[in-house]
Amino acid sequence: MYVKTKEYIMASEVKIESIFFCQFDPKEGPQITDQVPENKYTVISDSFHFIQNYLIPREELQQKLITVKAFGFKILGCPVHVKSPIYSRNAFIFNVCFVFKPNANTSCYEWVLKKLVQYFTVLEIESNYLSAISDGVLKEKTPTKEYYTSLKDVLEQVLHKLNTLGCCSIPIDEANTIHLKLMPSYDVPPTVRDHDVPLLTFELEEYHFQQWDLATQQILPLIDGFKHVSLIAAEAGKDVQLIKALIENLLYFKLVKIIPIFQYSNVYMVTSDIDKLYKCKELQQQFLRDVQMWSKDLPNFDSVIKVFSCFNHGTMATVKQVAMRLQPHKHLNIDIRKLIQFGVVHNFMRRIHKYPIRTAGSADVPPLDAVGSQIMKYSDGKHSYDEICCALSMSYEELEARIEENPAILLCWK
Repeated sequence: MYVKTKEYIMASEVKIESIFFCQFDPKEGPQITDQVPENKYTVISDSFHFIQNYLIPREELQQKLITVKAFGFKILGCPVHVKSPIYSRNAFIFNVCFVFKPNANTSCYEWVLKKLVQYFTVLEIESNYLSAISDGVLKEKTPTKEYYTSLKDVLEQVLHKLNTLGCCSIPIDEANTIHLKLMPSYDVPPTVRDHDVPLLTFELEEYHFQQWDLATQQILPLIDGFKHVSLIAAEAGKDVQLIKALIENLLYFKLVKIIPIFQYSNVYMVTSDIDKLYKCKELQQQFLRDVQMWSKDLPNFDSVIKVFSCFNHGTMATVKQVAMRLQPHKHLNIDIRKLIQFGVVHNFMRRIHKYPIRTAGSADVPPLDAVGSQIMKYSDGKHSYDEICCALSMSYEELEARIEENPAILLCWK
């Protein structure tokens, strides 16, 4: 089973307000020489002297991304020092800056800006593309090369195409073309634990994963939304740390989601988000197809809601108790495992975990064997049954029996 998600925000939703090119002029000092759109954000050019030392900084900050908030804008730049004896001061210093609204998330533009600056640096080193149009920068004026696109035209195209298309290809001359493309901005993935269960967010048959490394290709078929990380590692014959690193990589690209281990002894509670299932007919159909078990006909939606309603704070019923009472697999054409999985993924229900806590009188407990001592170590209210079972290679029933025998351990449900 897999689940489709739409969690990332495309970078193109954050728009560039303006782009300007600034440089150090041997006579005038730092100044803006080109800005697009022209005459729209004059406050930046008129007040540039207030921020010039940040955008045309010392050599130690060259090739570093610099963010400045000023004049009601967020300015992202990447200064460059090109050293050569051909320049009047033996170096040409420039910066290309993207201007955004003050609270914009600009992380997705950082590598685009660095790549654009790298293009300009190569063009400057090879043919003085940037410095040849400025007076006094070069010691000797060289013949100006014919280019397809001027610097100002490049900035205009970058601004327009990144904002509208999210990518651009701009020919500079016969040998050089600037290629830029925005990519989705992803959050740093959470740390994957041994007892976490990965679930694919795409149909395996529809995804061309042959370009992935061999280890990832090997574990993808094992990710079914029910096997936890340690079990996947065991079946793949790989070190568990490697498997966790591979799954964290898949998490980064939103190719998997992490859900709790499914067991019939689990307890779940329906959340207020169940209302979304009532209102969205498309989601209802996807849900019924996913939980369908044996009949060609889809399950009755009212029957599904009946199963959901059994998971509430009043009864604290386990999955096993609900399955034995309603027998959804036999009478309702519903796979209760997939119903739980779908509900957790879409936040229609949440898992209630058990956390053992040793009490203040635990010092009076008779001596324990090695396993009992390990259980006591984990009984600090921070480790769930899932985590303890996985760490100690125990079944849920064995852990439950051990904890019931120990009077110094209480249970907290949360």
